[in-house]
Amino acid sequence: MSSQNASAVGVNNSSCLQQNADQKWEESMNKLYTYVYLFIFIPGLLGNSLALWMLCRFISKKTKAIIFMINLAIADLAHVLSLPLRVYYYITLTWPFGKGLCLLCFYLKYLNMYASIAFLACIKKHICFTSDTDWIH
Repeated sequence: MSSQNASAVGVNNSSCLQQNADQKWEESMNKLYTYVYLFIFIPGLLGNSLALWMLCRFISKKTKAIIFMINLAIADLAHVLSLPLRVYYYITLTWPFGKGLCLLCFYLKYLNMYASIAFLACIKKHICFTSDTDWIH
């Protein structure tokens, strides 16, 4: 065997090893996403539903901060409700739900991210610039 053939076999072998390592990495990341999304889904669904129920049902005075917290819980709940679809994708590696639902899941993800930042900033601003000490009641 010539040195060119030996080096070609070595390159092909290392390329195959790299593809195998990349495939294992992708599989482990898919498992990680599945577990993380499941871990977020259950308390996220319960917590945000409970927060909405408490904020809407038991707090009679709707201050700006309460309205911001209601909107924050709605934004979080919208994102959390899309997580089972993502879990299904990472388990099966197929998306049978159509392009529209796929785009909606990504839209909800980014809507949640930006809405959360905005509502938390508004809550903080309201707390800092309000002289009323019981801003939540």
